[in-house]
Amino acid sequence: TAVTEGSTVNLVVSSGPCTSNVTVPNVVGQAQTAATVAIEGAGLVVGTVTTQCSDTVAAGNVISQDPAAGASVAPGSSVNLVVSTGPCPVTVPDVVGQAQATATTAIEGAGLVVGTVTMQCSDTVSAGQVISQDPAAGASVAPGTAVNIVVSAGPAVVPNVTGQAQ
Repeated sequence: TAVTEGSTVNLVVSSGPCTSNVTVPNVVGQAQTAATVAIEGAGLVVGTVTTQCSDTVAAGNVISQDPAAGASVAPGSSVNLVVSTGPCPVTVPDVVGQAQATATTAIEGAGLVVGTVTMQCSDTVSAGQVISQDPAAGASVAPGTAVNIVVSAGPAVVPNVTGQAQ
C-alpha cells in the first residue's frame, strides 16, 4: 500500500512457531510396547527406561512414568518409564539343623515351596532334623521356587540277627 512519507506503519512480529502443550497419556500398567506407541502418538518421546521388580505389576508392563499422566508438556518432551521385571526375588532361608516342621514353615513363610524331602541316615544329625537343602541358604530365587531338603532318619540301626537262619 502506498502511504505518505512519515506515516506510522504497524508491524506484527512472529514469536516463532506455535507450541501448544500436549497432555501426557496414562501408560502405567500397559505393556512397554503399547506405552511407547501411546507416548509417540501424543507427540512425545520415550526417555529413560529403567527396570525394577514388582510383586504386583507383570513383567514388561509399566510401573510408573515421569511426568505423570495428565501433565501438560511441550511437544517432543521425554516421558521416562519404570518397567517391571516381574516378581521380586526372595532369599532362601537357612533351614539346616532345624526340625522338618520348622523348616517347612520357614520355607513357606519366605514365599517358597517345599520340594523333594529325602530321608537319609545320619550318625551326627538327630532324626527329624534337616541335614542339607537345595538351593542353599541365602540364594536369591523367584517366589514359588521349590526348596529340596534332606532329613535325618537318625543313625543306621543294625538288627541283632545272631542265631537266625541266613
